[in-house]
Amino acid sequence: MSEALDFEISHCYACSAERLYQAMLDGEVLRKLWGMDRIRIDSGPPRQTIAEMRVGKNKRRFRLVYGWCEPDREINWTLYIEHSPELQVYVRVELEESDSGTVLRMRQSNFDSVDDLKLHRLAWQICLETLEKLLEDEGGEIFL
Repeated sequence: MSEALDFEISHCYACSAERLYQAMLDGEVLRKLWGMDRIRIDSGPPRQTIAEMRVGKNKRRFRLVYGWCEPDREINWTLYIEHSPELQVYVRVELEESDSGTVLRMRQSNFDSVDDLKLHRLAWQICLETLEKLLEDEGGEIFL
């Protein structure tokens, strides 16, 4: 796959890597980040997240199957989209503590088109900004 169909984004959070890692695997947090109507996390095997949302009259289903996860450092998953069964997006999230908090770096790859890549990148930029607001609003405690 062409490098043009991969992207990386990053964001720094004023919290520990442990806290950010927990948030990225919490169903309620993910539901808020993605604007989903319903979300379920299965502990596996395979560990996966199933998410549903309505867009107009259409129901959209997404499935994340987790691969390698290293607590407080790294999460990998493959994204499957029900209405685009041929699309499999590979996602790697790395967490690195710094003096000002934790830097989250996300890489996504294997897009079929530049339009899909742009859509995912924009959606994740919004999600990462939303996560920062959730962390700030709850004083770092976003489990409700």
